[in-house]
Amino acid sequence: MKCTILNVVLVGVAMVLICSPTDAMDTVEMDEEVSDTSLIVKIIGHGAPVLPVGFTTSAIVCADVVMILDISCSISRPAKQRVRNIAAAVAQSLLTLINPEDPSSFSQARVGVLTYSEDTRHVLYLNHTKPSKQAVKIIKNVKIVKNKETLCRTATHRALRDVRNYFFNTRQQNNKQVIHLYTDGLTFLRRNRKALYREQKKLKDMGVIINVIAVPQRIGKFEEEEYTTLPHTQQHLYNSTEPNIANQLIDGLINDASCEDIAKTS
Repeated sequence: MKCTILNVVLVGVAMVLICSPTDAMDTVEMDEEVSDTSLIVKIIGHGAPVLPVGFTTSAIVCADVVMILDISCSISRPAKQRVRNIAAAVAQSLLTLINPEDPSSFSQARVGVLTYSEDTRHVLYLNHTKPSKQAVKIIKNVKIVKNKETLCRTATHRALRDVRNYFFNTRQQNNKQVIHLYTDGLTFLRRNRKALYREQKKLKDMGVIINVIAVPQRIGKFEEEEYTTLPHTQQHLYNSTEPNIANQLIDGLINDASCEDIAKTS
């Protein structure tokens, strides 16, 4: 289908095209047929759509959030693209968040990113000085294929260890420390699971809140224990295939790391 572009709006990491169907010269290809001849709102971009058009929140988050993306071969490319979109949408919301009741307010959140398969790749540290727009762009375009010289393995224990040693070694005053772990829950080699749970306990003892976002494995395999043991609570276990997953993650951050609530207990 083709349509004349009436407006272009950036929502999260996707582009929303508001248009009316036509065969005019100023057109854009759409990837599915729409029979309605009225205005069409279509979200396009890398991977599957993540968010409804626009979302707001009435709280500001005070958190250091590290997004850990599993890019191992056991996850399909479309699933990795979706995860990347979710992470970028959440980051954009966190880094540009203001309280609608207080226009002078601003977000206290910091965002870091790490990807991993057999090895880890440090994409963005929490103490980076990049503008919000540039940081979101980096996440939106983060490489989602492993290095050629590494094996197709899921080493979640190494990812958690690196976050503990290289990301949470600096802390913004009063900020909660939070992990968003996107994984198919299948750490390679059973012996590495002991190391995985040791790292989880060390992070928990530090007060880190671990959220696990379950990503579909190519052939449906997963280790259930990883989904039941790693999250802070079972309320911190999410499913990446949920259509409103980015909103759910933001709501979870507001619940765990609202600046207002932290101020009351400081």
